[in-house]
Amino acid sequence: IHDTNLNAAYIAHQLSRLGDVNESYSYWTFGDIFEEHGVPYTPFHGGFGMVANGCIPKPTFWSFYFYKLLKGECVYRSDDAIVTLDESNAEAFVRWRDTSIPFTNNGRMERQQAFSSSFLQKFMEQISTDANVVWKKIESMSSCLQTSINKSQYLTLAELLNQLNYSEADYYYLEGENVQGEQHDEFYPDENALEKMIIELFYLEDGEVE
Repeated sequence: IHDTNLNAAYIAHQLSRLGDVNESYSYWTFGDIFEEHGVPYTPFHGGFGMVANGCIPKPTFWSFYFYKLLKGECVYRSDDAIVTLDESNAEAFVRWRDTSIPFTNNGRMERQQAFSSSFLQKFMEQISTDANVVWKKIESMSSCLQTSINKSQYLTLAELLNQLNYSEADYYYLEGENVQGEQHDEFYPDENALEKMIIELFYLEDGEVE
């Protein structure tokens, strides 16, 4: 199995997660030559290595190569896919959709959620280290921002944000129906669901303290 795509797929899945809990890791072994089995006489015999006899890269080698090419921050990960973003593709990931296909905005909103979750996680990590570093980054974007928040107010908000136990469970989804209109996609919210969400988000019961 070590010579097959099955092993490469298994290793690809492991590589997508190992960095979360390990400072470093390695694969056993790099080549098929090691003391327990000696020197192989055929290119593919099920050896543990990433490279077969004759310096032939196995599928597992290309799994490592693929992850080596990934750049930027991971914003989405599942059992089937991994998405990383950097300055060259972040805007397209967040904004793009194919308007020739109905309801592609649903996919765009999923990408926007993945981006915002990853952005907030990274933001909170930097705040916990040094909030002033993040403020300097915000100052560098001042020409693109419209805000009345000063540095002192920002640092106060940053400290409050850093105390939140935030997760993707904190997203709210409004129930409704997607309809293909004459000029563009249209969304009609469920009025009862909308009323319930407004009450849950913006109102307190009598005697309840925020």
